[in-house]
Amino acid sequence: MNKYEKQGADFLLKFGLKFSARFIDNSCPPFCEGGKHIHGCKYQITILRERDKTNVRFPFWNSYNDAMEDKGPTPYDVLACLSGEINCPESFEGFCGELGYDTDSRKAEKTFKLVKKQCDKLHAFFTEEEIEELQLIN
Repeated sequence: MNKYEKQGADFLLKFGLKFSARFIDNSCPPFCEGGKHIHGCKYQITILRERDKTNVRFPFWNSYNDAMEDKGPTPYDVLACLSGEINCPESFEGFCGELGYDTDSRKAEKTFKLVKKQCDKLHAFFTEEEIEELQLIN
C-alpha cells in the first residue's frame, strides 16, 4: 500500500467508515460540454458510518487513465476529491469568481447548484472533526 492509499485507509479506519464504489456506466459528468473532454467511468460511491449505519451516496468519475487501465476509484481517490469539494463558495458569484465561470451563464448556474447540493450533502454527513481531517488528505 502506497502512502496515498494509506491516507485513505487510515481516514476510514479512524472514523469507522466503510467505502464502496459500484460501476455505473461510461456516461459524461453533468458539466461535460458535448464530449469536448475525456473522463473516466461513472461510479456510485457509498460511504457508510458503521456505528449508526448512516451513509452518503454520490456519483464519481474516475480518471481517464484509471478507466483505460480498468481500475476503479480507491478510497484515497474519492476522499482527496472530497477534500477540495467540501467547502464550496456560498454564492453563485463567489463560485464563478473562484472557478472562472461566467456569471451570465445558465450552465454555470446549473453547475453551481449541483456543486452546492453535493457540498451540503457532505456537510450533513461528515462531522466537523472528519471535515478537518478530510482536508488534510492530498
